[in-house]
Amino acid sequence: MLLNATQASFNGLLELLDESLDLYQDMRDRLPDTSRRAQLDRMLEQRQSLQDKLRRAAVEELDIRPRTADQDIEGLTHLLEQFRSLWQEPETVALDLLQDHEQELQRAYQELIAEAHDEFSLKLQALLQELKEHLEATEVWLQH
Repeated sequence: MLLNATQASFNGLLELLDESLDLYQDMRDRLPDTSRRAQLDRMLEQRQSLQDKLRRAAVEELDIRPRTADQDIEGLTHLLEQFRSLWQEPETVALDLLQDHEQELQRAYQELIAEAHDEFSLKLQALLQELKEHLEATEVWLQH
């Protein structure tokens, strides 16, 4: 099935969300068992819920069948993690990798909004606003 530009952008955003869930799960295991890790667990739950809602909305409103994320990213992430661990603490490496992915996710979100915000239903706009707030909160969390 060929996707129009809006469908392709939305699908790309969903793929990045899917990748971020895997990355969060991998990186949480590298963080010490502190309140920061507990906060990451709550953020992971919220992100999973948002992704599920956005995926359902994509099927219902945009008539797309979201693909699953490319699993090759895990191999690349592992290599990058190994390289960074040569000069950084494991916790710092994990947080930096999360921050890098969050920036990519933020760019995909901005592109989608710039391209097609007016095309979305009020329900989908509300979900995207919720995602925006979640991404902003995550950005603040990663900087502290």
